[in-house]
Amino acid sequence: MRLLILGGTWFLGRTLAEQALAAGWQVTTFSRGRSGHDVEGTEQVRGDRAHAADVAALAALGTWDAVVDTSGHVPGMVATAAKTLRPVASRYVYISTVNAYRGWPDEPLTDDSPTYDAVADTQPVSAAADRGLAPAAEYGQLKAACEQAARREFSAGTCLVLRPGVVVGPYEYVGRLPWLLRRMEAGGQVLAAGDPDRPIQPVDVRDLAAFVIRAILDQLSGAVNRAGESLHLRGVDGNLPRCHGSPGEACLGR
Repeated sequence: MRLLILGGTWFLGRTLAEQALAAGWQVTTFSRGRSGHDVEGTEQVRGDRAHAADVAALAALGTWDAVVDTSGHVPGMVATAAKTLRPVASRYVYISTVNAYRGWPDEPLTDDSPTYDAVADTQPVSAAADRGLAPAAEYGQLKAACEQAARREFSAGTCLVLRPGVVVGPYEYVGRLPWLLRRMEAGGQVLAAGDPDRPIQPVDVRDLAAFVIRAILDQLSGAVNRAGESLHLRGVDGNLPRCHGSPGEACLGR
């Protein structure tokens, strides 16, 4: 299998590259090369997806069985990438987020829950703030627009949208949940955000990457949630929770 990762040097992209290589796949990564870490054994292509010429140069390098877009959050850039790569890629996997749902985080969600109405591909990113949206909703609306951009270029049977919730594990670089978990592990009184009786559903990045690989092999399409089992985390033993769900499983209840 020939895999192209748009990104591939941070968190999920890096983990996905490692697992695909371990499975014997040929892996190409496309990044600016300014941050993150290249995975040894990948073919590294430098470029900026904000520049259409760079994406066109990438498309001229070969063909791929699948593209996994781990870095797209600007609708116009996702539209350009999907349109340019369509002739040279059989499938497109877009990594979205549960923020794309209008009911997140206050309502139980399924794969079919309504998402935000998409903004136009040409709308500037900064314009979303002018509509009075909260930051999470603003981000969700942009990601919903990215989903639609990918689906327009790849037919229903060749595009898969994944909407993960909280992702944790190796190479995590945001630090929010790991900080809280390690603080709780230390014991004592902890000032924690939110309702202590409300469960969370983190998914391990290694499980998410494994799901992507399996989904490509099984030629899954459509839109699915990816989350771990519902857990009340009041303390940990140093190991972050892992999800072992099957492809297509939707588990984003409150």
